[in-house]
Amino acid sequence: MRNLSLIAILLPLALFVLSCSQSEPYNPQGWQELSSPFYTLWDVCWSFHHVDETDIVKRFSTLLGDDFLFYFDSDDIGDSVSGYVIPAFWTKVEFITAVNNMFRHAYDLHLDIPILEQGEDAFGKPAEGDTSFNKPNVAVSFVVIVSPIDGYQAQGYCSFEFKKNGDNQWQISAWRDDTASPGALSGITFRSLGYCLAFYAQP
Repeated sequence: MRNLSLIAILLPLALFVLSCSQSEPYNPQGWQELSSPFYTLWDVCWSFHHVDETDIVKRFSTLLGDDFLFYFDSDDIGDSVSGYVIPAFWTKVEFITAVNNMFRHAYDLHLDIPILEQGEDAFGKPAEGDTSFNKPNVAVSFVVIVSPIDGYQAQGYCSFEFKKNGDNQWQISAWRDDTASPGALSGITFRSLGYCLAFYAQP
């Protein structure tokens, strides 16, 4: 992946992260087993920071259940992105297709979920015996550079639903986007996370 100087672009992102997390960073090393919703979401961030890893898309797909749905922000539904009309939701296949295209073609990516830096106790855990877990209103910040001079940034909240599969692994069953906030700063356009993904809906 080509590296660009993103200091001006990432400054608002850094301020957003600092405002959401004041504790010492929590830094597990590498890919984590899907033993809890916390570690599953940790691996989502890890994937976006390691897009050059071998089989990254295949690995990323294990984080999502077979019945996974990504729900677009309601403000985005019906909008056109490079000729692609944003639907109400995507299935796992549609979501993975966009992620694959993004990992292959984006100039740079940066995803932050600040609460992960506070550890699993702050994030929350399912009760013993539970097979589902919901985590609403998770602050996220995302930047994708789509060309040498253009990019998108999303800031806001997403909600996640997790389910434990037959192998006792926690997977994401639903991802609800609520990050729509049009605007522009320092040559980068503020859009929703879903809008950024929709840019890569087609090869």
